[in-house]
Amino acid sequence: MDYLNFAVDLSQLPDGRYRISVSTPAGEASADVTNPFTEAEIADILTLLSGAARRSREDRVKDTLKPIGEKLFNFLFSDRRISNAYFGSLTRLNDNTGLRFKLSVDAAGLLSLLPWELLRDPDRGYLVVDNTTPLVRYTKQLVTRTITPIQLPLRVLVMISSPSDYPQLNVEKEWQTLQSATANLQKRGLVQLERVDDSTLTTLQSKLRGGVYHVFHFIGHSDYNKDADRGVLIFEDGGSPAKGQPISAEELSQRLKLERTLRLVVLNSCHSGRTINDDPFRGITSSIIASEIPAVVSMQFEITDGAAIVFAREFYGALAEFLPIDMAVSEARLAISGEIRNSEWVTPVLYMRSPDGHIFSRQGTHGADTSPNRSTSGGVLPSTPSIHPPPGTLGQSVEKPLIERLRDNRWIVGGIALISLVLLALLIAPLLNGDTPDPTATTVFTDTPSLVTPTSDTVVTTDPNALPNLVLGRIRVVPSEPIPGQFFRVNVTITNAGIADTGAFNWSWDASQDQQPIQLNSATGSVDNIPPGSSKTVSFPFLYGWWGTYTTLFQVDLEGQVRESNELDNRRPFPITLSNQPFGIDFTVLPDNSTVEPPITVGSDLFDPWRLDFLPALEVGDPCLAAPLMLTEIESDAGPDIVLSIHDDICANSPLSVRIVRGFVSDAQVVLLPAAAGEATVTYFSDLNGTLQIGQTPPTPLNPNAVVTIGGLGESAQIRRIDITSAGQPVRLTRLILFPPPQ
Repeated sequence: MDYLNFAVDLSQLPDGRYRISVSTPAGEASADVTNPFTEAEIADILTLLSGAARRSREDRVKDTLKPIGEKLFNFLFSDRRISNAYFGSLTRLNDNTGLRFKLSVDAAGLLSLLPWELLRDPDRGYLVVDNTTPLVRYTKQLVTRTITPIQLPLRVLVMISSPSDYPQLNVEKEWQTLQSATANLQKRGLVQLERVDDSTLTTLQSKLRGGVYHVFHFIGHSDYNKDADRGVLIFEDGGSPAKGQPISAEELSQRLKLERTLRLVVLNSCHSGRTINDDPFRGITSSIIASEIPAVVSMQFEITDGAAIVFAREFYGALAEFLPIDMAVSEARLAISGEIRNSEWVTPVLYMRSPDGHIFSRQGTHGADTSPNRSTSGGVLPSTPSIHPPPGTLGQSVEKPLIERLRDNRWIVGGIALISLVLLALLIAPLLNGDTPDPTATTVFTDTPSLVTPTSDTVVTTDPNALPNLVLGRIRVVPSEPIPGQFFRVNVTITNAGIADTGAFNWSWDASQDQQPIQLNSATGSVDNIPPGSSKTVSFPFLYGWWGTYTTLFQVDLEGQVRESNELDNRRPFPITLSNQPFGIDFTVLPDNSTVEPPITVGSDLFDPWRLDFLPALEVGDPCLAAPLMLTEIESDAGPDIVLSIHDDICANSPLSVRIVRGFVSDAQVVLLPAAAGEATVTYFSDLNGTLQIGQTPPTPLNPNAVVTIGGLGESAQIRRIDITSAGQPVRLTRLILFPPPQ
């Protein structure tokens, strides 16, 4: 995915106000605004996120963090000029283009301490949990290390420091946690961890001098030196037992400069993400950035083991795919949100100086590095990445013209020619014998894909010795086990393993080839070109409306625009298994993945992909049975909500029925937004016709404009229908919660 940059600079003015300056795809704007946060409020926010509240589950997180995130957003975008720049920038996005928020708070005084990663657009949600809108802290520096090609595995130098005079860390547990998080990546040769034997500055210096490392990962303590007014990391002094040795950011930066291949520092230490007031380069992370390291990821609050495992797994996995680092952090945040289901996705802070987020480029994944730019010290000198030959041609100089490479490897060319003749003979023989090809050899779809037509300059190669080859690499689903009704992202890496440009080609994804309803061509798109040896990652969102495992299929080059050396590796089936969590329907998103923009008439087929029917709970023949339903926006005590209700003056107070056509659920709850005081009940049935009642809630009191949750049998049942009655007033349903089918 490519990104447009939305740069935000926040600085404090002498009169106590703040200046917000933005440079965006839609133009530049500036505004002077007042500070809506008191010092006490900022302290409360930091205390909240540092304590047990950040580990609370979904409902508590929503109640506590949502207003903070929206207050941060409204502060930045309340001015009309900046708001227009924001919405104007959003209109320039598409399926393959996101909007990167580059936030500079160097001169923001006390506001620099706020967790800006909580920014929440009331219409789009939290920005950082969507990899199309990553947020990075951007420190104003002129110099950073140039991007250079590396050869996988990604080499990570890990230091775990636990001196005797500080609260003890379980060093082995910390190491095993990181090992567990990256075990699959290490097994596949994508990541390699190396542990520092002892956590002293001298040992770190020696390691960096003698090896090649791409990432430095520190686990330990950090502190704030009040006398020096700067942050420090706590290393060990080498004694027995080792006591803590405060290491300033300047001391650490001097050592990190020794390893020219180092592009990233990860600090998993309490308070390591804090920016000290007045001079940002006295802070730990900002000082490292000042030493030309392109990116630093730090934890602004303590992180639990579960969240740390998910973060490391997804973050390092995305980096090994050479995704931009801000996209990698967003992928990890989204995984924490989906799997851990608390607020720890706000904990990582990304400081970045890379202009486009790329801190590594691909040099190769197998074999020794034969690049002439390899330095004698083991590092890689800055160079333009060379084109990689396909498997079987290692040892050739990839800088030579094609004709020279073929002449130098005449035996390879001859072998290929011989194999080609044999294959041609095998293909022709059945035709000479009167046989016809087996029509079942390929899958034929009756649905016509909605494809993007390639551009007119599509490259179609004809030289059999200089063909591209599209290969489907890693496919990642984030979160890996989504919840029904929850947006997830599918990320597919497409690599050109051939020796010629691919030109333009289409891709398509089927969301369900087995579970009903069958969903073909659920996402489609095109890629302009992939050069030889390069990769392109396509990313798209989706959501399912029921539990289970779905067999999905991703395909490239559906119409055969690209002539390849291997046409048999252009499709990859893979399963997606949904989490056994409740299915929450809040009517903000429709089954076709579109966002609800009320008012909307709810037709009989609107929720059919989820196999849900909403209609008045009346007998056949009742004229109100045909009354229309509408999705409208209504203001509640907590803010605007979208509600589903019967939209008819005469029939408005009729009961509302929810029919679960797809199958049984084990329990269900409804959330109502009443217009007046009264009572409501929920009745449960095990059949769609409403003849087999299995339970009913006692009357629940209603208060005007105050949302209330009703229902829940408290035991596993077999429910197919729910009738909601709100005596004397319309049933205004704002949320439906379905629990997984009974086992």
